[in-house]
Amino acid sequence: MKKILLAFVFGMITLSVFPQKKVSFLDNEPWEKVLKQAQKAQKMVFVDCYTSWCVPCKHLMNVIFPQKIVSDYLDSMFVCVKYDIEKENGKAFEDQYPNKILAVPTMFVTDSHGNLLHVLRGAREADDLLDNLKKGLLGKPLYEIEKEYRQGNRELDLVKRYLWFFECVGDQHNYAKVAGDYAAQFPMDSLWTPDIWGMVGSYIWRDPYSREFRFILEHLEKFGKVEKDYYKLENLLYERLRFETTVINLKMAQTENPDSLLALKPKVDQLLEASKYPVKEFPKISAELLVIKAMLDEDTDKVYERFMVFENCNFLIDVPLYRATVFRYLFTRLTDKSRMQACMDRLLAYQRRLGHEGEAVDDVVALGKEKLANM
Repeated sequence: MKKILLAFVFGMITLSVFPQKKVSFLDNEPWEKVLKQAQKAQKMVFVDCYTSWCVPCKHLMNVIFPQKIVSDYLDSMFVCVKYDIEKENGKAFEDQYPNKILAVPTMFVTDSHGNLLHVLRGAREADDLLDNLKKGLLGKPLYEIEKEYRQGNRELDLVKRYLWFFECVGDQHNYAKVAGDYAAQFPMDSLWTPDIWGMVGSYIWRDPYSREFRFILEHLEKFGKVEKDYYKLENLLYERLRFETTVINLKMAQTENPDSLLALKPKVDQLLEASKYPVKEFPKISAELLVIKAMLDEDTDKVYERFMVFENCNFLIDVPLYRATVFRYLFTRLTDKSRMQACMDRLLAYQRRLGHEGEAVDDVVALGKEKLANM
């Protein structure tokens, strides 16, 4: 109730602080009709794509667009139309520009013939919205950039503008592809050139299996200078390697299929190789991967020995899923009762430490007790 009241008060304050003027939006009209009206008015078209359940969409329509500074600009420059993309005409509009609506709200600017000039995503505040709209209309429009890029133009300024358009719509996939293709034209050491790093630095660390990720690890000091914040880069590298290791853990927990497990081996080897570089917290990832590697090699004694040593050193990530997977593996395969009991003691201590979250390992505790009883 308090949250609703605060939202209401904030909305009233917003409405009272900013002068309001309703924008003339056509409502889910057929796209062909909108373009004809724009041609008659000799204006561009501004399109707001939304859904009925989207809260940021409502904020954009009810709070941002009515602000006089925004409404004056939109009414002077555009024929404005809004589309619910879950309705017939909204779906038809989306089909005209496939793969451009990645989330709502998404705003489009086209010329009066439907050529795509700019795409912008998110319920931005008034100044940010206007700045992005104006910047999008100052240089080459999106449809010309896309056409020239398809024809092979790889000039730096064109690629930069193309990437900016991807940023506006939040299209990380195509940003990474275009930036990666551009960087691939040059030797690997061009990555620490400020212009190139400025384009690829935001994504290139995301694939720990790539040669670029390895190259960064091999030249951390130089990349730290280009990035200007070595600790930020170090954290990004760690977070990515940690994420990929967690993915391996999940797959180990979810399958016993020999072919699926075999496919994990080269990935574990690559992650292990990457984890040897002197990055903060990488040794803990190495420890985890060494246990996983022994499991994939079906070397039960080595799994037990490595796991217990790393546990004693408090050197393993504190995630119940990972420990449950290892304990389940050991309980299933150990034949030495003293080792089985040592695992059981360690697991029970871990369960107590988890407190109310200890139920996450209840089934593994039950498995261990059953195995001990039968030995």
